[in-house]
This record gives sequence, structure tokens and C-alpha cells, in this order.
Amino acid sequence: MIKKRKKLIIIFAVTAVLLTCAYFFVVSPLVAKWMAVQEEIPELLPGEVLGSNNRILMFEHVEKAAIQEIEVHNEY
Repeated sequence: MIKKRKKLIIIFAVTAVLLTCAYFFVVSPLVAKWMAVQEEIPELLPGEVLGSNNRILMFEHVEKAAIQEIEVHNEY
């Protein structure tokens, strides 16, 4: 029984070390690279607004409470 526990503890310890190394050598650089790409501000055309997370919006953000009515003009 003690041998099985020792073996299980060793397996968990090795797995923890491997996952920690994978995080610092693989995941962390990818996240840093992705965040650097996200910091670039895109060019905006006239009438466009830059939203959160560098999203380009066609209209300025309006709070839900400030909307009184919505009209839709659609031939279908």
C-alpha cells in the first residue's frame, strides 16, 4: 500500500513540474505575444468608434437605459 502511495505521489509531483514548465515556456510567451498584438490600435474610418478590446464599432455605445425605442426599416 505504501509503495502505491509513493508511486502516486511521484507521478503527481512529476506532472506538476511538467505542467509548470509547460506554462512558463509555452503558454506564457504565447499570451505575451498575443497581448502585444492586441495593443496595436487599428486605423479608424470616418464614423467608426474604437470600443473595448480594440473593437471597431459602427456607432458609439449607448446604455440600455438610454434607449427609448428602436425603429427597423427592412423591406423583408
